[in-house]
Amino acid sequence: MVSWESVTNKTYFLERSTGLETNDSFLPLVSNVVGQAGTTTFTDTNAVPAGPRLYRGKGSIPSFATCLS
Repeated sequence: MVSWESVTNKTYFLERSTGLETNDSFLPLVSNVVGQAGTTTFTDTNAVPAGPRLYRGKGSIPSFATCLS
């Protein structure tokens, strides 16, 4: 689950990577996520069960990044 500070009715997109090595690129995960007041949460139902997952997103406010392991 990924959460971030958001703005109501602004749209966001998320990308996912499995590492920070040279060959580990961020790939599109979801787009057009509508922001909620205060915080928006997205659950990655296709996440790989083991190992680190890194998420980054962008929307109407500055980019954000989250690392889950």
